[in-house]
Amino acid sequence: MSLSLYACKETTLPNYETKVKVQVIDDTGNPVPRVNVDVTHDYMAQTNNNGKQAVTDNKGYAETSAKSLATIWIRTSSQDYYPTFEDEVANVVSPQDYTASPLRELNHSIKLRKIINPIPLYSKQNDIPIPDKEKWIGFDLEKIDWVKPYGLGISSDVEFYLSTAPIHVNRETLAEQKILLDRITKEHSENQRQKSAYLESRDEFYELRKGTSTYEEAIKFRLYKWQGSVKMRVPYEQGGIIAEKEKYLIYSKSPQTDYARLPVPEMRMPHHAPKDGYQKEYHWQKTSAEQLEIDEKLGFFIKTRVKLDEQGREISAHYAKFITDVQIDIRGRIKFTSYFNPTPNDTNLEFDLKNNLFKNLKDSEKPFLP
Repeated sequence: MSLSLYACKETTLPNYETKVKVQVIDDTGNPVPRVNVDVTHDYMAQTNNNGKQAVTDNKGYAETSAKSLATIWIRTSSQDYYPTFEDEVANVVSPQDYTASPLRELNHSIKLRKIINPIPLYSKQNDIPIPDKEKWIGFDLEKIDWVKPYGLGISSDVEFYLSTAPIHVNRETLAEQKILLDRITKEHSENQRQKSAYLESRDEFYELRKGTSTYEEAIKFRLYKWQGSVKMRVPYEQGGIIAEKEKYLIYSKSPQTDYARLPVPEMRMPHHAPKDGYQKEYHWQKTSAEQLEIDEKLGFFIKTRVKLDEQGREISAHYAKFITDVQIDIRGRIKFTSYFNPTPNDTNLEFDLKNNLFKNLKDSEKPFLP
């Protein structure tokens, strides 16, 4: 829930202090002592007393007090645990408190994951077009490429299936679309550079050779609304996907960009992938209007490359994870951050951010969470 509305309505400090009581627990529910807790009561720095620090006691509690805004920031840090940073902690009675009056006492709970055994993994932020539709296409999480003939991948660790088409429009919408199309084609006839850029945008989206897209294809790509589905599966018997929501932790929404000077490598998913409980397939329904929307509290465990003996008993498997939901542009492009453990039967997916098995990645390709 975004609380920017409160910050806009209430930007002055009250004449009283808010006591903030933070309880820090681990992912098994036990209190965590000796955790540094920084509370920014007044992020607009209207006083010299806007930030307070405390350390959790043996019961996992830390307290600070200061004049506070209706939204406060809370950061935790510890030598033994992954950090957190929240910049949207509501310091009001309820979401319906439109006066946005800060509380006199705020109780807040934070769950931490312990730093146990970070290891090197193959990890990369992927932003790729799906090379074809209406067919299953394999993606290699170690080579980070589509399998042949679409790329240089060898093992189909996961497969994607894209079904997409322009949305059928009614007569009224069709008339509006024709007016827009006439205007655009007139502009392009008068400005060839603008027309070329229009064509090239589709080539870039699908990573095609420049000049591949026809004008009709570019018009459909840019002007029409699209709808469809993307399915993901693991093509191995006893392999599959777990959509992790229950144990998913999220505090920092975009630590790699919003807080570049103070990165927060929080541990969002459990350290180890489960050995059982996998489903074969997961799917998304999307329209082009929803192309940037993701489930903020969702990641995936993947069990792949499963080898069985003659009796169908499992000999070995490889484990991987996607640290976030898959971002989908239903016209045919997906974005996700993958982690792959190359050691058979090793379920550990706690990534060492300083030891990526992929070398020489661009900044936009580097993972930002363990």
